Amino acid sequence: MVRNEDQRPEAYKEMETLYRPSHADYTYQAKYGIRNWQGGGRASARETIGRVAGAALLALGVACWFARGDALGGDAKGLVAAMLLYNVAVAALLAYAAIGLKLGGPVLWPAVILHAAMAVWCIACLRCASPARPAGTCDLGSTRNF
Repeated sequence: MVRNEDQRPEAYKEMETLYRPSHADYTYQAKYGIRNWQGGGRASARETIGRVAGAALLALGVACWFARGDALGGDAKGLVAAMLLYNVAVAALLAYAAIGLKLGGPVLWPAVILHAAMAVWCIACLRCASPARPAGTCDLGSTRNF
């Protein structure tokens, strides 16, 4: 969550008649007939962060899909390691939001548990893909069903 703790609508007073450079003010007004010259709104950085994070997850998912045939190769190991990092970070951030920031919701703790479980699964996959493990002793990374 990105909080807006320094709201100053008066700082945008001159933008009431001008369009902010490098912002979507004009485009949004032309398309929807609405203009929020006081800052924030649909094109704010707080909303953009969520869109960029979603696009990154989609890209990682697509990359994993294309590497699924190379379960024991370096590409797949790198993708699983990236998913491990993501799941650990998300589980930690969500737990901090619940405990440290006192935020809550019906799916907050289930999301923490889901990401923690996915992190454990990623660790298991990386251990199974270890070159020291004899062939056929672990099929978490198997692609026989694909």
